[in-house]
Amino acid sequence: MDSRIVSARCRPAKSRSRRSPSCRPHLTNAVIILDEAQNTTSMQMKMFLTRLGENSRMIITGDPSQVDLPNGQTSGLAEAAKLLDGVEGIAQVKFTAEDVIRHELVARIVAAYEGLPQRPATKKP
Repeated sequence: MDSRIVSARCRPAKSRSRRSPSCRPHLTNAVIILDEAQNTTSMQMKMFLTRLGENSRMIITGDPSQVDLPNGQTSGLAEAAKLLDGVEGIAQVKFTAEDVIRHELVARIVAAYEGLPQRPATKKP
């Protein structure tokens, strides 16, 4: 990682191998993109969001309909969208199927897969 965009907002810990829990690097003067955010856990999303530094912007993308987390695990994207709705300085843009423009062949492939019956999940031994 380029050290010019990482800013530690505290004194380094005595040991170089560890930082104190309250001392984490922040990304400054940067644009940070998190893609496939629907597959983050709540803790991973919180960790990511709290790394925003000065003069930086975060762009988080994800499709809430395609979560690949284990059953019962809450998507960090879904939780953040609810928790941060209406927070000043945060904008959310939600797309619908009409907003998605796909290559004609990709649209046919998706349509073919959507027509398949869902297979039950296999259990791991």
